[in-house]
Amino acid sequence: MVNITNVSIFDVGVKETEPKKEKTVKETGSKVVKPEQVAKPKEKKEEIKINNEWTVHFATEHFNATDFVEEISEEGITLEELRKGIERVFPKFSAARTKFDVDKENKRIFPDAFAGSKGAGAFTPSFFLSRETAIKSNSHIKYLLGKENSVFRVITSAIGTFITKIDDETLSDNERSNMPYYKESKLEKIEESFTLKLPKIPYDYLQKIVSFFMSFINKGENYEVACKIFWDTENGEYIIDVPKQTVTKVTVQFEYSGEFTGRNSLRYIPVLEIHSHNVMRAFFSKTDDLDEQEYCLYGVVGRLNREEIQFAFRVKCGDYHLHVGIDQVFELEHAHMHLPIDFPTEWLEKVTTKKGLY
Repeated sequence: MVNITNVSIFDVGVKETEPKKEKTVKETGSKVVKPEQVAKPKEKKEEIKINNEWTVHFATEHFNATDFVEEISEEGITLEELRKGIERVFPKFSAARTKFDVDKENKRIFPDAFAGSKGAGAFTPSFFLSRETAIKSNSHIKYLLGKENSVFRVITSAIGTFITKIDDETLSDNERSNMPYYKESKLEKIEESFTLKLPKIPYDYLQKIVSFFMSFINKGENYEVACKIFWDTENGEYIIDVPKQTVTKVTVQFEYSGEFTGRNSLRYIPVLEIHSHNVMRAFFSKTDDLDEQEYCLYGVVGRLNREEIQFAFRVKCGDYHLHVGIDQVFELEHAHMHLPIDFPTEWLEKVTTKKGLY
């Protein structure tokens, strides 16, 4: 928690929408279609065939197409057949939530889903008796055995190393069959931990984000808003992204663009997703538990109307999570928060407010 004094709440203009009334509409699912609209014939999309020369890239990792579909004929398989294979390993890639960025020239596929990744049991898991060996290994699914029959999941990526204790009863038959026999006396005492591999995020980034969040309180209704922070691997610096979003007092709905996804994910690594709880306390809700699947840091900022603003941070991947301190994420040495400070005015143009709860 960071103590903040002499905070003046400021008011700036943002777009606001009210539910529009149409005299005659026909509802189809979540969309509203006007009767006078005439459906245009769909353009026939080019059919792409994937063979064993193609690679699949997402979340800073890459695979061969044959990792997901073992037998691929010379004729190749469709994107949908590949997607089904990916979904068996990473459940987030459902038909309704997946889109593909296709690089035909280099035979690369970039699947994007509107959540994150959680491994299943399709890859052969690896078990380790040494923390150091587990961290250095390139195995996709890594388990570390510790004292007192404890089992830990080890996740390594471009942002850092995440070690969290799991219930060994959740291991699949495939995973159990690969678990080695071992002597208790040779095992290390393991503790849950997260170690950031990248530099800590500059403190002024946090001040700008909090100032941005504060601009959406005391407007008749207090709104939640969100930002993302990416690591630019080419320039070696962090970038704050404010995606287009429609917000209420309790929800944020993103509109994803391809600026940081698809083939651009080779350059931009998602590091932190942070949203506000306006005047409410900072905590992770059940909605957050469901949405936060990608291996990433997540943050919540609350009590924006008080001198002591609240922060909560955790690293999460699927069902595994670990709370971390603000000092593990941001550079706090010699830091003192002075609010509000200036932030890019174009951030405000990305936000549309909506009255009500949803």
